[in-house]
Amino acid sequence: MTIIEVALACVAFVAWTALMIISAMLGFKILALVNARLSPQDQFKPYGWWFGKSVRLWREYRRLYPEGTLYRTKTLLAVGATAMLFVMVWLLFRLQS
Repeated sequence: MTIIEVALACVAFVAWTALMIISAMLGFKILALVNARLSPQDQFKPYGWWFGKSVRLWREYRRLYPEGTLYRTKTLLAVGATAMLFVMVWLLFRLQS
């Protein structure tokens, strides 16, 4: 049973990594789409992210793309990645017992 648990933890780690990378790539795509429609002084800089800036990006995306689903997809990927992280940690702690 231990080898199966280690293999599942490795699969969860790979899934976590892949989901986070895809989520980050969608975030950059959202940033590019929003910046393409904003005036130069209102555009987002790609560095220095904090909660307020993320909320502003989300609001601008919803305003500029009311039918857009990228932000929802990005959020679902991040939630799935967090679930994979919890599965991985649970399996690794279970191995120690």
